[in-house]
Amino acid sequence: MARSTFLPVLLIPGLFLLVGCSAGPRRPALSPPPAHHDRAQVLVTNLGWQEAIVYAVLDGHRNPVRLGSVTAMSQRRLSLRMAIPRLVRFELRAIGGNARFLTPAIHVTPGDLMELQIHEYTALSSVARLRGPPSKARAAPPGSLAHR
Repeated sequence: MARSTFLPVLLIPGLFLLVGCSAGPRRPALSPPPAHHDRAQVLVTNLGWQEAIVYAVLDGHRNPVRLGSVTAMSQRRLSLRMAIPRLVRFELRAIGGNARFLTPAIHVTPGDLMELQIHEYTALSSVARLRGPPSKARAAPPGSLAHR
C-alpha cells in the first residue's frame, strides 16, 4: 500500500516540472545589432596629463551631448549618434581643472570617422575628418571604359 501512495507523490511534482519547462512565451530569434550607419566614430587621442571629458555640441542645440572620457596619455574610440549630416563642435573639459576648449565646427555625416587630438595646452587641440561614410556607388559593368 505504501507503494500506491508513493507513486502519485513523485508524479505530481514531475508533471508540474514538465509543464512549467515546456510552457511559456516563445521568443523570436534575436535580430543582429543594427549597423552603425547612424553613428559617427570619433577617435580621441589624449596627449595631455589630465583626463578629459568629450562632449559634442550639435548645430541648433544648446546642450552638449556627452560622448565619454579619455584618460591621460591614451586613445579611445567614441561614437556620436546622429541621423543626418550636421555641423559639430567638440567641447573638451579637463577633470581636476577648469580648462574648457571648444573646437571649430566641422561637417559630420553618419558613418564618418573623426580624429580628435587633445593636447596638454588645450588651445592646440585639433579635430579632422579621417574617412567619410562608405560609398554607395556600384561597380562599373564589364566592358565599360572604367575597366579598360
